[in-house]
Amino acid sequence: MKQAAILNPEAAKAISETVATQGINKGICVYCGDPADLVCDHCDAQVTRRNEAAKAREQREKERQRLGWFADKVPDLYLATDEMLVPHWARTIAETWNPQDRYGVTISGPSNSWKTRAAIKILERAFLAGKQIEFRQAGDLRREMNRMAREGGDSELLRELCAVPVLLVDDMGNQAFTEASEEFLLALFEGRINRFLPTITTTQFPSDEFLAKFSNRRIGMAVAKRIGPEYNWMINTATGNITEPQPPKSPHQ
Repeated sequence: MKQAAILNPEAAKAISETVATQGINKGICVYCGDPADLVCDHCDAQVTRRNEAAKAREQREKERQRLGWFADKVPDLYLATDEMLVPHWARTIAETWNPQDRYGVTISGPSNSWKTRAAIKILERAFLAGKQIEFRQAGDLRREMNRMAREGGDSELLRELCAVPVLLVDDMGNQAFTEASEEFLLALFEGRINRFLPTITTTQFPSDEFLAKFSNRRIGMAVAKRIGPEYNWMINTATGNITEPQPPKSPHQ
């Protein structure tokens, strides 16, 4: 006997009551009354189409809500990006990078080379994969860290950002580092690496210029290492080159 495609619990209940009161051997469709075993082909096809349409509407609404939550996390400027204008390398890394992986992404290159937009596309992929995400502009993060340090809450901020599943720190090096912010960044990246959590970073500075931003070169080198190829995919927007992570070999290898 053909099984009916059910629209909802109310429809299921109605069919059950019909079957109970009229029997299922009367040879009529419970929807239209035409000759059939329980449900005729026409009604079955209609119900199936309506079920599929309802599921599609529900999925679109869930997606709309989720993207609304994502929009609350990132600057409005980067939300209306035409997919046709996204560079090939940006689409490639967004499709290749695994949001479940421990490796982050570091994007470097000159101003206006799609670093932030590409980073946000990657962040969006993580979000749509069900990951909790956070976006921080490096200058804002420095000011937030300095304010919380004055109030005695910098350790709380550090714990929060070390624990978020996927973190994006945008425009590293655009603001002068202070001794406190240098130590905070090192603790942040180290804490996330120790938790196997990926970090997405962008910077417009080549390695030598980036290191020159630090007052303590030792800390600068330690930070650069933690956003470097041992722990991250590396992307150069000037060339479009994408380099896979190159984790250090074990002493036993």
